[in-house]
Amino acid sequence: MGKISHWKLSHRATVYPHLEIAQRPYSQEEMRTLVEKLKAALPELNIVIYEQSTYCNELNGPWNVCFSVQEKHDPKKPIKISYTYIIRRCVDFNKTYGCPFINSMCQLGRTNEQITGLLKELNEPLFNMIESKLIELAPDSKKVEYFDT
Repeated sequence: MGKISHWKLSHRATVYPHLEIAQRPYSQEEMRTLVEKLKAALPELNIVIYEQSTYCNELNGPWNVCFSVQEKHDPKKPIKISYTYIIRRCVDFNKTYGCPFINSMCQLGRTNEQITGLLKELNEPLFNMIESKLIELAPDSKKVEYFDT
């Protein structure tokens, strides 16, 4: 069995390993429920949950739930930042993951917003907050640095 440090869905979209949430593939409903619980548990954050197959072509299908955490608007800052993350299932390896992701094409036409992955090196306090709450909501979660291939 091989391992990869990131998964390139296309030349513009990349998913990064973070949490192995379950040793089974969650259904679309289970993934969505988890993200809704996350949003309810962190009301101070501006979490936006996207409907199935509405974020970008690479994430179309019932195998994931995409969400972003948007910074509170600060009138002193000309640009706000949105951090993207998905809960995704992998039926080949019977797992469900929590993953930051980046889609470089989502920047087009957005002059006052920067969109990037919810990576620890980009916003450690926010990353840690999301991580700890996901682990609390899915206590069998474990941190991972690779995907099985």
